[in-house]
Amino acid sequence: MFLNTQSFNCSEDILWKTPKAPPAFIEDSGALAEWRPLFDSLLDSDYKKARVSILRFLGKHYNLQSLAWLERCNNHFEVVLATGKLKNRQLQLDSPANARLLKALSNKNSIKLREGKDKQTAADTQTVWAFPIVVGGEDLRSGLLAAGNVLDENKQRHIASFCREVASRLEILRLREELSVLTQAVQKFNEKARKIDSDNFWLILTKISAELMKAERCSLMIFDEESDSLVIKAATGLAADKIKDDKTTIGARVAAQVLRNGKPLVVHNVEKTEINSAPLDWKYKSKSFICYPIAIGERNIGVLNLTDKAGGEDYNEFDLALLHGIVPQIASVIYLADLKHKAEKFELMSITDSLTGLLNRRYLEERLSEETKRSHREGYSMSFMMIDVDDFKSYNDSFSHLEGDKALKLVAQHLKETLRAEDIAARYGGEEFSILLPQTTASEARIIAERVREHVAAIDFPNRKITISIGVATCSPCIYTADDIIRAADKALYEAKRCGKNNIQVYENLTDNHTRH
Repeated sequence: MFLNTQSFNCSEDILWKTPKAPPAFIEDSGALAEWRPLFDSLLDSDYKKARVSILRFLGKHYNLQSLAWLERCNNHFEVVLATGKLKNRQLQLDSPANARLLKALSNKNSIKLREGKDKQTAADTQTVWAFPIVVGGEDLRSGLLAAGNVLDENKQRHIASFCREVASRLEILRLREELSVLTQAVQKFNEKARKIDSDNFWLILTKISAELMKAERCSLMIFDEESDSLVIKAATGLAADKIKDDKTTIGARVAAQVLRNGKPLVVHNVEKTEINSAPLDWKYKSKSFICYPIAIGERNIGVLNLTDKAGGEDYNEFDLALLHGIVPQIASVIYLADLKHKAEKFELMSITDSLTGLLNRRYLEERLSEETKRSHREGYSMSFMMIDVDDFKSYNDSFSHLEGDKALKLVAQHLKETLRAEDIAARYGGEEFSILLPQTTASEARIIAERVREHVAAIDFPNRKITISIGVATCSPCIYTADDIIRAADKALYEAKRCGKNNIQVYENLTDNHTRH
């Protein structure tokens, strides 16, 4: 319900300017003592219930049949509670005819209005008084309308002073309520953030932010140092795909400036600013939005954009206060995710061969030890292959080490393409590779090895044909440890080299020196 000033005529007479201190006649009349029980009870209530109690008290104490409670929202007042004749009125404070009402309340003055069903019928005309509720003598947040019975000057002064006295208590309740909402929002965010997994980290983080801020549309942008620009990590709501696909203008209108300044921007109506309009096909429903910077320490790393607030309201100071509490949590989640990503990256680098991208010898030996133990414990077969690129030294000597590196990369690539998902390929060192084959018998390993050998032999290398030799070993009562199986496969590989290269040898027994198949 809005304050519709088209049905009111503002009197030029100011009835009462809110005093800085309660006048003496109030104390003499005992008004403060009469208000005290109500004031004491308010702090045991909440903000919404307090407004109801105040209207009931004023209605009964001063015989007022029609009252309305106004709350300021951006540049207008909204009626959030009303009694009597004011209860059923559609009220809106946006007509030029009644700009004086807003101005009077904004100047902390009480003002008299006149309302009539028929402007030509004086009998239908009644007087309405408006009183500001000002916090600390400065911040106008609420107002009170009183209609019906005529208020004499003494009652007008009493109500004006009542509004001044009750303001500080209402502010305590309002701040208490905002703190509770903020605390709950932060707790809810933390609960949801703990459930975010790495697969959809950015999207879930954005959805949580949108949900808490009641935004139908939300986007999260992070600054990318390599491209020196904002990169959109996720977007929700209408036209989210179009926003994510915009690689050229994303963030240029607002976010880039917010990122540089490190200060949040709250816009009530974008059409009244110098900000360029968004593309029409983005189809924003609201003209109000918030762009909030995300910082880790002293470094601004990105921005959170919110628009199309559910219900159609403008974003306001309370939304900004919520973001003050939530965004540091978002930054913490991003920081921890970044640390985890870096740790995983460094861990991967520590177990990955930089040239071929295969796992390295360190990882292979640790995994091989685990698999041999599991093989003996659970009673299933496990096989292992040692691979060597034939005549690789001559390849390097003839075509350069750079060309040799390219050849090794091609071999590694084709190894990965040939193997099963559960097989593990690694670069053992130099031109040697190895493959761990879990739950694989010697005969099965022999078939896989032949497929690998043929696949490499078919590669169209840039300089000349390259072949490989393979030695295969399988866990057995005599091949028990990781060292045993490496040594057995290496002996089989030596035998493959001795037998002319580009072939496969399978080691059956650690005590046999030249067993071939």
